[in-house]
Amino acid sequence: MATVREPGSGRRAAPRSTSTPRPRRQHPSGPQRSDSAQDDLDQSVADLDEDLAVEQELGLDPDDWTGEGGLETDAAGGPVIRDNRKIDPVSGRPRRGRHTSSAPSQTSRGNADGAGGRGTASDRQESPTPGTAQAAARALEDEVVAAAELIAAREELAIRTDDLQRVAAEYANYRKRVDRDRAMAGQQARADLLTALVPVLDDVDAARTAGELDGPFKAVAEKLESTLERFGMERYGAQGDAFDPTIHEALFHQTDPAVEEPRIAIVMQPGYRMDERVLRAARVGVVSQES
Repeated sequence: MATVREPGSGRRAAPRSTSTPRPRRQHPSGPQRSDSAQDDLDQSVADLDEDLAVEQELGLDPDDWTGEGGLETDAAGGPVIRDNRKIDPVSGRPRRGRHTSSAPSQTSRGNADGAGGRGTASDRQESPTPGTAQAAARALEDEVVAAAELIAAREELAIRTDDLQRVAAEYANYRKRVDRDRAMAGQQARADLLTALVPVLDDVDAARTAGELDGPFKAVAEKLESTLERFGMERYGAQGDAFDPTIHEALFHQTDPAVEEPRIAIVMQPGYRMDERVLRAARVGVVSQES
């Protein structure tokens, strides 16, 4: 065996045997990989492990190594290998950013190999591709736009609903007002017609009182009165009825101690009303007690 110093390293290299060439070692455990980069890494780790074992046998202290080529070790004394490859050997995907991972020591490598040689969690993590990130951004933007459009549509629907309800209420009030005005107009037209026929009824009543209402004219007068009754016309005011100043018109007044309340003593013209509406007040003479 001979001690060899690596040129430009500033440290002593582990002595190696010059008689027999070193065979290439496979990874202690785990499935065989066809990836050349993985094979080179495994071979480098195996070589470093063997060099470390030889130096420990010779009593060399790794802390004495100096220079830029000094060997970095972990807390257990094993070598630390920095993996700066841009392609992930496990997933085959390109790595993003600065990926610096330490190669496992012999103990940790054995545990990883015992777990099936799947590599570390950082190696197994898949980084999103630029197309995936852009698609996710576009999908998020589409969701935001759709949400904004939905909110605007709901606000527009609320406004249109309020307008429709207001128009419907105004139309309902308009119909009620029109129906009420139409009924009042019809009632007023009927009252005007019946009021115009009151003098005719007075003449019929005078002819009846005089005994001149006979023959065909009597039948016509009775049909006229029955027809006007169907339209709601009613004759009121008779001798002996209680006097009501709201529907009776007193033309004269008499006193009588035997009368308890004012009453109609004589009817000079009968009154007519239609559905509680006075067309003409009855003209009467009133009798009451002395005041």
